[in-house]
Amino acid sequence: MAVQLSIASDVARLRRRLSAVEQRQIPFAVARGLTVAAKDIAGEVTADLPSIFDRPTPFTRRAIGSTRAGKTDLTAGVFVKRVQAEYLGIQETGGERRPKGRAIVMPAAERLNQYGNLPRRRLQTLLRQKAVFVATIGGTHGVWKRPSRRGGRPTLLIAFEASTTYRPRFAFVDRV
Repeated sequence: MAVQLSIASDVARLRRRLSAVEQRQIPFAVARGLTVAAKDIAGEVTADLPSIFDRPTPFTRRAIGSTRAGKTDLTAGVFVKRVQAEYLGIQETGGERRPKGRAIVMPAAERLNQYGNLPRRRLQTLLRQKAVFVATIGGTHGVWKRPSRRGGRPTLLIAFEASTTYRPRFAFVDRV
């Protein structure tokens, strides 16, 4: 995701009134202004991330970048970095997300980390426990824990989803 800003002005009329040294400095000044504006916009979008997403990870908070304008190329940009754009793109447009592997892991009765995500390697740790198994019960495929007493019901720890639906909420293009 990238956004380009276009700022038009009547620089030609202004240049006719300036000295040669001043004329050479105009592209530098414009490039500098565009670069500062792009960095400010990227900073504002980054600052807004905690209000858009619930407890974004540090990796997500580093998602917004900017490019510098040059004297010969008076274009500055604000963009979402490629790796983060892979998962933030659906937050921009909304729609259905399909898993890259077999299923999307959705924690049910499992403890989450400080960012609201399943801790790394937690699924592997759970599957090593004797009381935990993978099955489809009542139409729900996932990781279940055996009941502690006879006649009890198994507890769903993690559900495996075939897809999830997102509504648009990032609005990166509109924010920029």
